Amino acid sequence: LSDGVQTCALPIYANSVNIWAPRVSTHASGTISALGPNLITLTDRHGTSTNYTTTGSTTYFEGSKTGVVGELAKGEQVNLELTSTTPQTVTKVTIDLVRYFGQVTSVVGNVITITGFHNTTLTVNVSGTTSYTSGGVASSLNAVIKGAQISAVGLAGSSAGSLNANSVNIWAPSVQSNDHG
Repeated sequence: LSDGVQTCALPIYANSVNIWAPRVSTHASGTISALGPNLITLTDRHGTSTNYTTTGSTTYFEGSKTGVVGELAKGEQVNLELTSTTPQTVTKVTIDLVRYFGQVTSVVGNVITITGFHNTTLTVNVSGTTSYTSGGVASSLNAVIKGAQISAVGLAGSSAGSLNANSVNIWAPSVQSNDHG
């Protein structure tokens, strides 16, 4: 008797009992806020930081191209695929590629400067591994000239407003014709 209330435990008889395990998320995305040996810390869009463990079998991608762990850097946006067992480990890391579009204002060596949306100055760093296309066919850095419209895709560069281009597409100007045939 406790406070005048009598309590009694009665047995429950059951043929089966279902115990539901909590749902395990096998995906994560966010901004890399720290890197360590076999560790990636991501900050999600709500500002929550979470540590994820990598292993020797974790695979790395730059967009859809195979990459290496050394390409990961603080500030990059990534998507992680995780095991469904605990403790969870990272099976795949995909770095979200940066995309720039704008008008070329200068080309100096391996640096293309463009004016993007809202007159933003952006820098596209190219290298010997950068691929070029124009009008759907292979092209070269020589085709990138002042005034041309380009789009570039690659990893974020080391400074704000820059990217290290995997590919550059030179947009061919549209040709208008008044020919009516």
